[in-house]
Amino acid sequence: MLPIRLESRQYHISYLKFYFFSLLISIALHNLLCSSQIAL
Repeated sequence: MLPIRLESRQYHISYLKFYFFSLLISIALHNLLCSSQIAL
């Protein structure tokens, strides 16, 4: 049971990293859209 628990923990960490990365990408896209609107 121990290896399974360790695997699930690593999967949870990778899921958190993916969520944080997607959040950063969405923020960057939002900033790009706002800057392009300001430029227009």
